[in-house]
Amino acid sequence: MEGLDFNQLKLLINKHKAINVKHAIEKSLASKKCSLSYISGILRNWEKEGYPSDEEKLKEPKVPNQAGKLLKFGDYPQRQYDYDELEEKLLGWYS
Repeated sequence: MEGLDFNQLKLLINKHKAINVKHAIEKSLASKKCSLSYISGILRNWEKEGYPSDEEKLKEPKVPNQAGKLLKFGDYPQRQYDYDELEEKLLGWYS
């Protein structure tokens, strides 16, 4: 994390409880915005809107899912080779 200040982190833990700070850090890591100011912003929002319950925290995905992303290269059909026939042609064994 960039800009890590242990004194500020201690203040956040005293004000918001360690478990909430931990979950805010996990949320910032999942969104790839790892700065203490972003974590402080998450905690300020939770302070205004209410801290999420443990069940709500478990429902949130830890890491964004990008498994469904297709590349242009995957748009083409795969070639089907008969490797025995190909080997015969390459070695000159075909009749």
